[in-house]
Amino acid sequence: MSARVRDRVLVAADAVIREHGAEASMRDIARTADVGLATLLRHFPSREALLAALLRSSFDALTAGADEARSGRRPLPHWQAGYVSSSPSPPSTTAW
Repeated sequence: MSARVRDRVLVAADAVIREHGAEASMRDIARTADVGLATLLRHFPSREALLAALLRSSFDALTAGADEARSGRRPLPHWQAGYVSSSPSPPSTTAW
């Protein structure tokens, strides 16, 4: 899977899971990403693999933002506001 398609799948998975919870249909995720189910499953063979990739992506973004705040390239309050606004709302959090 190209990096572009992988990113599209992760964005779609994030959106579908935020709306329907962690048990969201892999078929719905593939449809939202505009890829075939077989393509999705070839690269993320299980729901757990997809969720792990989503968590890894979120953690990478979180640590990159923290590094920017620590280095002074991005003020800490600005980073915190961005992190909070991109975090799932409390009902979605229980789905993760």
